[in-house]
Amino acid sequence: GNKNLKIVLLPLLIFLSWSVFGFGLRSQLLGLFLFVLILFLIDKNRLLFIPLTMLLWANFHGSFILGLVLLFFLLAQETFSLLKKEINFRKYLLLSFVLLTSIVATFLNPFGEKIYLEAWRHFHVVQLNKLIAEWAPPSLPFKIIILLSAGLSLLVLAKFKKQKLRLFKLLVFIVL
Repeated sequence: GNKNLKIVLLPLLIFLSWSVFGFGLRSQLLGLFLFVLILFLIDKNRLLFIPLTMLLWANFHGSFILGLVLLFFLLAQETFSLLKKEINFRKYLLLSFVLLTSIVATFLNPFGEKIYLEAWRHFHVVQLNKLIAEWAPPSLPFKIIILLSAGLSLLVLAKFKKQKLRLFKLLVFIVL
């Protein structure tokens, strides 16, 4: 409930304030916000709002692909849950529908399907990590801080989390 929201909001607040004071307000912050919004919609079981969120995201920033990756991970987890008979088939169909409509929604932009080609070029053709400062890999001390923070956060989660930590939530936590 509210405790989980506070756990997510504190790192997000720190990240956003660091970004604003460090590099200025950047367009990828909107992508981060929409990523967190999708996590919130998943957590609150408001799945039908996700395709609209993906439509907006695809029209604002190329990081929308991360939203689709997130939905693919969720569907993969739910596939395993369905095979173990932990969820009902209706929920699985709803999630599949949300994923498919989200994919279709991303095509509703001024570039159409070419938006995927542009995303491919950004991630694989052009080495943007050498051209854009915030895309450069973190230095060794910063990597150590990230790993220590993630490890400490996982320990805190394990200590205070009463319910079983699902693979999807663990993956999302590690990615964030």
